Amino acid sequence: MSSSQRLLPQHTSHGSFSRFMKVILWFFLTLLNISMVQHLCGSYLCNSSHELFRLWRLVVLPTVMVVCWYTLLDSIVAWFIDIPLEEHIKAVREFSFANSLSEDLRKEMISDLTQRGSGDIEPKRGFAILSLFDKELQSRIKANLFTDHLQKLYLFKGVSPAFLFQLVAELEVKTVKPNKVVIAANEFPSKFYIGWKGGVVREINQGSSSGIRELGVYGEVGVLCFVSQPYTFRATTQSVLLSINRIELLRLLEIQRWELRIMLENVLEEVFKEDLSILRTNEAVEQCFLDNNIVLSIKRLRTCYANAIPDNDQDLLETAHKFSGGQVDIFISGLKETPLLMAVRCNNIKAADYLLQSNARTDIPDSTGITARELAISDGSEEMRQLFNSYGA
Repeated sequence: MSSSQRLLPQHTSHGSFSRFMKVILWFFLTLLNISMVQHLCGSYLCNSSHELFRLWRLVVLPTVMVVCWYTLLDSIVAWFIDIPLEEHIKAVREFSFANSLSEDLRKEMISDLTQRGSGDIEPKRGFAILSLFDKELQSRIKANLFTDHLQKLYLFKGVSPAFLFQLVAELEVKTVKPNKVVIAANEFPSKFYIGWKGGVVREINQGSSSGIRELGVYGEVGVLCFVSQPYTFRATTQSVLLSINRIELLRLLEIQRWELRIMLENVLEEVFKEDLSILRTNEAVEQCFLDNNIVLSIKRLRTCYANAIPDNDQDLLETAHKFSGGQVDIFISGLKETPLLMAVRCNNIKAADYLLQSNARTDIPDSTGITARELAISDGSEEMRQLFNSYGA
């Protein structure tokens, strides 16, 4: 027999019958004791003095009755409490197996519940079971359940294991029905959600969506930047979501500010990869990143420059440069072109003008040895040559 099985009371229908017989037995014993006391009292009434009878009637009879009835009530209470405890332990075992908890943790949960008992008559089901345990045990259960999942999400890439453990301990679990709004656009950013099971869709406009973000993160931009939620998120199926309250998150970040920076960097990378419009239309979000000196990675910055200049996407170019940390002379192609050199080669006058205004160097050669200034003078359009001349380049 395993340890977990030894910890679980092996009650059966026979055990329930035994408890019932125990109550009946104590009931008849109580009646028998009362009858005996009355008989003795009656004998003393006939054969003893009046004072001795009063002693029996006032002391012995009440004492015997109290003991008998206390024992009876104790047995009844034990019977009604023992059944819910058994059901709670059964529910804990089902929960641990369903969620693939480790054997050691399962044993500890059953042991803790057996020792402390439960104050609830009805057994808890699902994640409500966690409330049966103290915060320390809850934290380790949540860590066992959710840590691996959170480590795979973009938002927590690079955060420390200690911070992740503290964050997981504060997670709340919520079940959401299909077509239920999880977060409404423009609502106060009180918490953000993490998909555990099911799917959630982000709505762009009324009646349209941007696709299902299964097991992703929802509402993180609003919470981290403390702005009204920019999107509406709706559950597409029966979903189990994890949520973190903004107040609890700020409490954790108060002494670990570098973790906030890591998460904001991850959000900025995701914004540039998925939906740059949030920076173009929401000045508060943009200012949040700028205030925290959040910059794009070199890899993402190269991608933005390489896409913006040939496509004549001036908005992307300017937005990327805002979060470049002043890095305007990086190599962005296999030819080791700078953004300015690429702008000259593509004859993108507007991009070249912006880059020159941003103090881009004109004398950095590519892998063939040619510089932006040389290319503009020798092979550029008349407008491009005039532009370079106007900057004295």
